Amino acid sequence: MSDVVELRRADHPRSGALPSGSRGRRRFPALDQRHRRYVLVRHRPDDGLDHAEPRVLRDVGSRRNGAVHPRHLCHRRDPALELHAGFRALSYRRHDRDPQRLPGRWGGDVHEPHRHVHGRRTVLLAGVVVAAIAVSLLAWQQAEQSEGARERERIAALTGTLVEARARLEQARSEGADNESAWAAAAVAAEQARELVGTYGGETDLARSIESLCSTVEAEGKRARLARSVLRQLDRSAPHWERDATRKRDTYLGKIFALLGVDPARDSARVMSDRVLASGISDRMIHALDEWAQVRFLLGGADPPEWRKLTAAAMALDPAPRRTETRKAFLGGDVERLRSMAGDLGSCSAHGLVLLARALQALGKRDAARLVYEEAHRRYPADHDINHDLGTLLAPPQGEAGEWAPVVNHYKLALAARPDSPHALADLGYALYMRGDLQAAKPILERALQHRPDWGPVLVYLGATEVRLRDFAPAIRRLTRATGLMPASVEAWTMLGAAWFSSGKPSRALEAFKRATAIDPEHFQALAPLSHILVEFGHVGAAIDAAERMAALRPGDSDANYNLGTYLLIVQEWSRAVDALRIAVDASPDSAEVRCNLGLALMYSGDPQGALLHLRKGHELGTKSEDWSHPSAEWLSLADSVATLADGFDRRHREQDWPDDPRDLARLGWVAAVADRPGIASDLLERALNDDPRLARSRFPDYLVVAIVAALKSGTADPGSAAQLELAHGLLGDATLMWSERAGTDHSASRCKYVIRRIASLREGRVIRGFLAKGPGAWKWNGMTWSEFSAAVRRLDSLLDQFRRQLASLEGR
Repeated sequence: MSDVVELRRADHPRSGALPSGSRGRRRFPALDQRHRRYVLVRHRPDDGLDHAEPRVLRDVGSRRNGAVHPRHLCHRRDPALELHAGFRALSYRRHDRDPQRLPGRWGGDVHEPHRHVHGRRTVLLAGVVVAAIAVSLLAWQQAEQSEGARERERIAALTGTLVEARARLEQARSEGADNESAWAAAAVAAEQARELVGTYGGETDLARSIESLCSTVEAEGKRARLARSVLRQLDRSAPHWERDATRKRDTYLGKIFALLGVDPARDSARVMSDRVLASGISDRMIHALDEWAQVRFLLGGADPPEWRKLTAAAMALDPAPRRTETRKAFLGGDVERLRSMAGDLGSCSAHGLVLLARALQALGKRDAARLVYEEAHRRYPADHDINHDLGTLLAPPQGEAGEWAPVVNHYKLALAARPDSPHALADLGYALYMRGDLQAAKPILERALQHRPDWGPVLVYLGATEVRLRDFAPAIRRLTRATGLMPASVEAWTMLGAAWFSSGKPSRALEAFKRATAIDPEHFQALAPLSHILVEFGHVGAAIDAAERMAALRPGDSDANYNLGTYLLIVQEWSRAVDALRIAVDASPDSAEVRCNLGLALMYSGDPQGALLHLRKGHELGTKSEDWSHPSAEWLSLADSVATLADGFDRRHREQDWPDDPRDLARLGWVAAVADRPGIASDLLERALNDDPRLARSRFPDYLVVAIVAALKSGTADPGSAAQLELAHGLLGDATLMWSERAGTDHSASRCKYVIRRIASLREGRVIRGFLAKGPGAWKWNGMTWSEFSAAVRRLDSLLDQFRRQLASLEGR
């Protein structure tokens, strides 16, 4: 009889590692599961395994000093270790956890009794399987050494054990038991059993039983792992189904059913129900089928075949009457029945009402859907789904004004139904933010962030709330983190730009707004502040482009057209500015700033009477406010003078009836330039400058800039454009010299900066840039050659350099 190798605990009385007569844990109470030591012993089974004197072969060690637990030593292919691993699994007795309850998104709470990870029945079953295979391996090894009757009896007994283990496996499959770690251990033992069976060969009943048992273990292990993967995916995706992201829900559900091999476009309802039933978690999949049927209906329109087959599969698995009405309507594709059910709600549960209202909303029947939601809210006032969907339905569209109070009330009821739901917290925080209740929104959003610290949208709106509360440092940190988590989120970059701009960092704000518009060139909330910052940095052309996009997105919006008109005033495009500002006035007739800017544009475009009308109205509206600081009084006085001088302008020109006051001559010259009479304007401005050279230190350079613009614009109609342009530049050059002579006594650097800005806007304006872009090949002016125009532009650059040098001397002084 050969020796038998066995693995025993070091505190075992027959291990040979303890003194004779000791009982291990009685003598050593500190020996527990962590401190136990294991030894490998050899003995001769003359009268049974426990009656021979063992001999210690090797001290395996303890878990405390880093030794591997015996059940993890299966890769050594030692039959003794296999045997010990199997029977050690039998000793595990862990109590089942309480059945977990799932949220009622699919119609009430759902029990799932098979989700516990270490259930007693399943671990016991896996222990039997591993033990049976391990004993079989040991029997094969001993059968090679002896072929006596006793060994044949033992092999027969082992065969019976394998048959019993297989029966228990079949029972576990029918009950839906799930234990990933236990099945993994069984799969390892099954693989080793197959290897040894293949090595020893033979067509015995024992070999066939082992092969069959191994196949069953592998199949059941795959099923258990598949069910576990599906359950994990359901748990990960369940929070997203609380929001109305229909296509995202379709993606999640598609991935879940792809794990089970379910394809509604290919499989029949019978095939889908069979595959779901074979997963062992059909209680969860029934509701997932219902959810996917609803999503397919919302995405597919009136008659998609996919959701009809999904609904049929759900009914085959669970023909409960609580959803019969809605299921039948979906199954038959009866859209009219779905519409008519809005007036017959007595047979619908809370889930059925929600499903019906969503279907009506998807069909474009928002009013009917709202009636269904209101009836559902009356019958189930505390239901989470009903309050959430009704609040979402009542919420005003993004970017539009509306009433947020009922939305907040419904979101509060939804949060009361699920106090720990992060999505309910996020929805309520967003609604409070949009309502303007910032102090209440901040703690709600912070609670939502505690559930998911890396939740990008919550970080964005919490940061926006802190920006409006003027708490810039934490807001910038949160928004910077949000842009890192969501680099393609235009809202995150827009809010970050607003935070930087409000904290006094326009350069960083400009970078953030540029990132936002690069992602979405038509994002209105990013274009508006971007245009303001571009003007502040002197990029007026880019600001006009942004404002034009804003006006194209919202043609009747007051702010968009006001910004566009104001930026066009800077580059002196009077007619376009008037058009934009008229739209802004129509949208906001009581805005003082809009009316004043329109009056200024009309005055520059040659309509002094219209300018006077709007400036008086704007000044009247503005002075009602205590913090009114607009130069409307100065603009009104100038418009009044221009209107008076312009009266009878043509008659005065014929009769040469000009005033004697040089200042009146200068104003009339400016009016002539605005009225597109550059020759008269140049003559009047030259006479005014000769009569009173001190005009060069007042508003006279501003008038000359207007005259230059008029001369450039009238080149196609007036053959004397070149001479007029020469005269205008000559006058402006004389004014520059006079400025230089008197700058040390009665002129300021701020006034010099103003003139430089006006000349630079002319030089970089669209008129000159457009002419330069044409080039000499496309030049078709009759009154000015390309060389003359180029020389005029160079003189304008030289003039700008003179003013800049003058400014440098003033600032240096």
